[in-house]
Amino acid sequence: MQFRMDFAVEGIVLLAENSLQLSWNENPEVTVTIGVIPSQAVCESTPHSEKVCGRAMLHMMPDDAIRSMFASLANMQMPLGSRVTDRDWQWVEADGTVKPGVLIRWNLLPNDMEAFLIDAETTLLRGATSTVELMRWRFGVSLPSRLIRQKALFWSFDGESWHRLGSSSVVYLEFGPELELNTTVCTELTALHSRGAVAPLARSVWEEAWSQRYDNPRSAVVIGVAAAELGFRTLVDGLSPLAGWLVARLQSTDLLRLIWDYLPKLSHRAKVEPVLIFPPKNPRGQLYKFLERGLALRDQLVQADAKRPKSEDVVEILRAVSDLLWIFDYYRGHEWAFQHVRPETRTEWSM
Repeated sequence: MQFRMDFAVEGIVLLAENSLQLSWNENPEVTVTIGVIPSQAVCESTPHSEKVCGRAMLHMMPDDAIRSMFASLANMQMPLGSRVTDRDWQWVEADGTVKPGVLIRWNLLPNDMEAFLIDAETTLLRGATSTVELMRWRFGVSLPSRLIRQKALFWSFDGESWHRLGSSSVVYLEFGPELELNTTVCTELTALHSRGAVAPLARSVWEEAWSQRYDNPRSAVVIGVAAAELGFRTLVDGLSPLAGWLVARLQSTDLLRLIWDYLPKLSHRAKVEPVLIFPPKNPRGQLYKFLERGLALRDQLVQADAKRPKSEDVVEILRAVSDLLWIFDYYRGHEWAFQHVRPETRTEWSM
């Protein structure tokens, strides 16, 4: 059987006939396409012509019992074992026939079928989210903390005749600044994906902090500092596993000292001759100042009577953390990462 999820992507500018297609080994494999997709139901039904279409697809092999449940549903009959009650008359006839135009809620289906659908949907969502996170990371665009707000799912026995499940809502993936889906973007993302690269967890943690910078600045600071700590420990563990074991056991208050003293000793993983970058020592610069302020503020905020921090301070701290994470990406061998570092930081670090 085949399953697919159609979605619309906002904030991407489609140039010519460009399409991006990536496959993720999610067991089973998920193929995600963003760009020009023929007969894409979601984009055909939306009035917003600027939306770019996306599609995630996978193959799954249900057992005979679950396959027969899908066959019943294809014939507009509720499967044997469905959890329909007298209160569900607006969706299902008394003889178990599904009323025309009704998209059956999953909680009315048999337990085994619902569990199978949840597994399929979760796998599709992981593939779609991984694709968008890779685009966000590589090109430094921002996204809401919830990448996918709504869900829709289609299934088919033969890949030709498709049936829709669940609500009629659409999956939307939103970008911040517009990203042009041009040939260069598609080529770079495909190459990055082929090397097994994924968006670092520390960057995702930072995005969560950034999304809370105004509504919940206390959490934003705590989460942002945690992203910096996680990013450094992950970097050291990847480049020098023995040192990573030691760093993981040090107090977080040593973070800045370790970065400024130890980072210049780490070897780059760049495929080409790297641009050597080093933390400034005397003076240590604005990046150090805001990171130091973030660490101190984090320690204050864990106290019960801590005051709400100023939004402008939170923004500067999080921008400093973001620069630091891009520098870590550069050390991991992603030469393009320094392009996302703010100009003032590049100047401080001799980039």
